[in-house]
Amino acid sequence: MEDAEKRLRIAQQLIKRGEKAKARHLLKTVIDAAPSADAWFIAAVTMPTAEQAVRCLRHALDLDPWHNQANRMLSALEQVDTLPQITLAEDDLPSVMDLTSDLDDVPEAPRSISVARRRNRRRLGCFYGMVVLAVMVSVLSMSLLGVIPIGITVITMLRGGPAPVTSIDSTPIADSPDAIARIEPALRGDAVGDNVEVIDHGYVHEYTFAVTAGQEVEGYVQFMSFEADDVASNVAVFDPTGDRASDEVCFFRGESGLLGGEGNANFNCRIDQSGVWAVRVMGVRGESVGTYFLRVEIFG
Repeated sequence: MEDAEKRLRIAQQLIKRGEKAKARHLLKTVIDAAPSADAWFIAAVTMPTAEQAVRCLRHALDLDPWHNQANRMLSALEQVDTLPQITLAEDDLPSVMDLTSDLDDVPEAPRSISVARRRNRRRLGCFYGMVVLAVMVSVLSMSLLGVIPIGITVITMLRGGPAPVTSIDSTPIADSPDAIARIEPALRGDAVGDNVEVIDHGYVHEYTFAVTAGQEVEGYVQFMSFEADDVASNVAVFDPTGDRASDEVCFFRGESGLLGGEGNANFNCRIDQSGVWAVRVMGVRGESVGTYFLRVEIFG
């Protein structure tokens, strides 16, 4: 078991470096020896086609019907046919897609999916379809501009947006505890509902929501990026006075992302002041850069 877990960690690192072919080969040895939902899910991430990824995800869900990430990824992939098609010329594809698969002959898994989970996927399907579209657009930007982060910054500045802020009082933003409060947001929006955006190092995005004292708020920020290993450290909630919400008011926790690390941030707040609150996301290289989606729900 320890050997299998070690190989899964190595496979995740290979994927982060773009070496998906090597990761697939390693994952095949893990699946042959000790198949698990996590192994099949990670194998799905390495697949060059949606059909192969779906097969891997069905194997994962056959072993663990409540595997959160596999359910989300399958919901998104099942919506691909309903989205506008984005066609890339062969020369425009990123090199990480030019791979041969060691798992091409993955057999079709039994479709032992509960009715409840099917209903849940239908409800989430439209939203995660938006996520797939955002990821596809990100891949297109990467193929045209070389690398995703540089592309985002260039486009923002060409559109008249601000330059990235990389330090506060000579301190790198990753080490500055108040950087997220001091950097002027490059993007503002409504926190309630589904938001899909892309953020680069040195930028802050702000989303607002109106609440009254006594209400409860739940929200999450989930990155679909290899550059998101510590999202919770770069998400903050601010009260109507502009002060950062205390730990007693808002509780944050990080969760495992697509390829390990804390790629997601979840927060729960018990509102103690009426007015317009804000949640901010800051882009920090290696921690919270790339495509993300954000949602806030208000209760009470």
